Amino acid sequence: MSARSVLSVSKPRGLWRRATASPWLPRFPPIEAPSQKTLLWYEVFDNRRWLFGGAGIVFVLGYYLAPWSAVGRDPKGGAIIPLFQPPAGISPALANHIRDWGFGREKWRAFTAAALSLAVRGLLRFDDRSSTLTLTRIPPARCRLARIRSSAG
Repeated sequence: MSARSVLSVSKPRGLWRRATASPWLPRFPPIEAPSQKTLLWYEVFDNRRWLFGGAGIVFVLGYYLAPWSAVGRDPKGGAIIPLFQPPAGISPALANHIRDWGFGREKWRAFTAAALSLAVRGLLRFDDRSSTLTLTRIPPARCRLARIRSSAG
């Protein structure tokens, strides 16, 4: 069968008169219903935005849930007691250096903390009798800390 159009008129018409045309189409074989697999594929294709959106949300939740469950949990309940002294072996100057990630703008604060720490231990003397402040190192044999250690041992 070929697909061709035929126009026939039953009587002559005037130039401005309308004509009705009805095309003749060949008869096609009946269309089969799609299989269940094809219908499922149509359903997935029609709802692909929801599927990709849901998969994206699950991926992001998993991406954040994995590190949170590994290390990000809150500490166990109870009282939190702050420590007001640096850990053992860390001087005040080193604590300042650690807190500020270097000496930064406050270099004199770290120096003053170190000098006061040495003076408290008896290794340094502040002398302000003259018009300027002088720091004097005390020899280990004469310092108070050396005397305490030698008498205890």
